[in-house]
Amino acid sequence: MENQVNRILLNLSEALTELNLGLQNVVKITMLVKDLSKFTQLNGIYQRYFQFNFPVRTTVQVSALPLSAAVEMEFIVDAK
Repeated sequence: MENQVNRILLNLSEALTELNLGLQNVVKITMLVKDLSKFTQLNGIYQRYFQFNFPVRTTVQVSALPLSAAVEMEFIVDAK
């Protein structure tokens, strides 16, 4: 799961950079995870990317995700 979360957040960061935005513009994250027992690990990764003004976050355990992914994330970004 750690590799998947890092890849998602790196991809997000790169996409935001192309729009002259950054992770500080993320206002809401929805995380779908297959194994909620790894929440502490997930939270540690999250804190490496979002150090100040944490976005609102919803984390939900699901029974399955497409392509056998361990995590799926959805973001709302303030582009003002």
